[in-house]
Amino acid sequence: MSETGKYSQLSLDELHAIAATVDADAEPERAAEIYAEIEKRQHAEFSTMDESPSADQDMCNDGVAPSPEASAQSTDDRLASRGERFAAAIIDTVVSILATIPFIFIVGAEEFAEPGLGLIALSFAYGLTSLLVVNGYLLFHYGQTVGKRFLNIRIEDMSGRQASLGTIIMKRYIPVSLAMYIPVIGGIVSLVDVCFIFRQDRRCVHDHIANTRVCRPPESINV
Repeated sequence: MSETGKYSQLSLDELHAIAATVDADAEPERAAEIYAEIEKRQHAEFSTMDESPSADQDMCNDGVAPSPEASAQSTDDRLASRGERFAAAIIDTVVSILATIPFIFIVGAEEFAEPGLGLIALSFAYGLTSLLVVNGYLLFHYGQTVGKRFLNIRIEDMSGRQASLGTIIMKRYIPVSLAMYIPVIGGIVSLVDVCFIFRQDRRCVHDHIANTRVCRPPESINV
């Protein structure tokens, strides 16, 4: 199949996602092909909006009208599965525990039996710092933690672009992490956050707050 043929099989969302990763200076021909396909697709959509399609045009070859979800199906194909997200979370949890051991050793495990406000604040600051030390490079350059890197999935915004480090930390990590320190409510927030993964869009509470999702990178598409 030719390069043009490959791009013609992708949805407009996927084309935009791939275009965001292409270096036009390094790959001018490939970038031009992608942008040309996007322009052609957008022009076709605008043309379709100006026309009133007949009943025959609205029907598939088998005589069944296409479902409203059909256009979003190809985009959903890139969504990370619940199993992939769970496996990545397990890896990140193990890494986080290992990173926390020195802090517990220095402070003393007995202090966590009834932590005061100062210890809670110190624990949060240490957790944020260790997150940046362990995952900062991967989050900034790839939108991935260690676990997500291992599973080849990443955090991206709803337009298909890699989420920025600021969005990941300020909107995705801090709000839910702070809520988890609230007595009683923190446990409920944690449970609800995890349970949201079972919704159709597979987005947790922190994904909705940050307007992000977890997907396989566009490079995983064979183009």
